[in-house]
Amino acid sequence: MINRYELIRPSMDKVEAMLKSSLRSKHRIINSAIKDLLESGGKRLRPALLVVCGNMGNKESPRLITMAAIVEILHMATLVHDDIIDDALFRRGVTTVQAKWGKDIAVFLGDYLFSTAFALITDNCPVENFGIITKTLQNICEGEISQYEDRFSTDVSRIRYLKRIMGKTAALFGLSCYLGAHESGCSGQQKSILFRYGISLGMAFQIADDVLDFIGDEQRTGKPKANDFTQGIYTLPVIHALRDKSLGPTLKEILQSFPLDKNDIKRVIAIVQASGGIEYSIDLINRYINRAVNTINTLPDNGYKAILIDLLDNIKPCR
Repeated sequence: MINRYELIRPSMDKVEAMLKSSLRSKHRIINSAIKDLLESGGKRLRPALLVVCGNMGNKESPRLITMAAIVEILHMATLVHDDIIDDALFRRGVTTVQAKWGKDIAVFLGDYLFSTAFALITDNCPVENFGIITKTLQNICEGEISQYEDRFSTDVSRIRYLKRIMGKTAALFGLSCYLGAHESGCSGQQKSILFRYGISLGMAFQIADDVLDFIGDEQRTGKPKANDFTQGIYTLPVIHALRDKSLGPTLKEILQSFPLDKNDIKRVIAIVQASGGIEYSIDLINRYINRAVNTINTLPDNGYKAILIDLLDNIKPCR
């Protein structure tokens, strides 16, 4: 597996250099905040997907590195704004921009990142892809708004949750795969296959991240347990538990007694686990993983396809 990832290491090093050069500013605070972001230990999963899919066709594109940097800058911008809305103090165990510099600077920085991405898109992206990029950004915004609307609602359905994460997370995964496939000269069918792979991967990724709210190792993930439901964001494990005829009413009563104390948090986690909410969520993760594998089965076997399979194997949350 390590050797497979070495296939994209030179490209990912170039992406990192591109991020640093593209995000330089005349303003000291912006430069300092961006430096913090770039050093915060992000996975760079979206640009990696773009690079991998950018090697699935027969064409070598001079724009590939720039396109990979663009999707990461867009992702960074959404995270900065997310942390403002969530009033988050830490991300991946590192102090957030809004916690360190204040909400005003964080808003400006998020806008700066978006504007930088748009400038790069204008100069480098084929006009025929402007539509899918803008639609993806609309989907992200709509997903985030849906999550905000649903805060503290114990009536959120599984379908609404899935639509929410399709927009806020999976859409950018799909876009990354599509843009990479386009740059590599893939056929329309191949672009569609890789786009659908990205969507399925993104869905599995977000559900796995939501499961970590209950079973994750905080030291390992950098994500504090109980972070979502204590803020009124009810993800799939909670939604499943709320539908349990015997445990659901008790869970609903606890959640409605906001703010939750330490004992409430322990009870919520215990009820979610007793209801089978974790297992239910992991089962759905596996279904999305299987869907992604089946989607790319028809593509030629090579080292890049092997990376796509490996990424799926690493999605499942660890207890």
